[in-house]
Amino acid sequence: MAYQATAAEFQEAMRVLTKASPAARRSQWIITGMGLVLLALGLRVDHPGSELDVGPLVFGTILLTFFLAIAPRMRARQAHEHGQAQGPRYVTVDPSGVTAATQHERQWTAWAMFSRHLETPTLFVLLSADQKCMTFLPKRAFHQPDDADRLRQILHQQLPLAAAPTAPVG
Repeated sequence: MAYQATAAEFQEAMRVLTKASPAARRSQWIITGMGLVLLALGLRVDHPGSELDVGPLVFGTILLTFFLAIAPRMRARQAHEHGQAQGPRYVTVDPSGVTAATQHERQWTAWAMFSRHLETPTLFVLLSADQKCMTFLPKRAFHQPDDADRLRQILHQQLPLAAAPTAPVG
């Protein structure tokens, strides 16, 4: 298959990786907890008639907005820009592993380097064994409708299927 990944595909793949990685989920919970504590401190009123403490309230709102909404989009945009600079990506999947090539590099990854895979409505996502990175294959890159079925069959033979995300990915 050959494709040039879109920013939306990078964003979706990174959401899948975040949901699949225990360390990423813990980070999200810690950041959310810190933001909620700051919001609670800003809303805390000790005496009747006293005013809200705006500092922690504003800082908590900014913290939550940045780490839960803006930072993931920034990471996806950076990855997309890097991918755009590399040019089209040519991927071959076979019983030995996954070969990905661009005009600047070629990389072969054995199946043992992946731990599992996940399928979304638009992507196949292969998760690394350490769950810190992933490879994604957009379904739109297939030339024939049965190509997705053939890839699905290879993936089921080589890798376990990850549990589906509990929340919608898109």
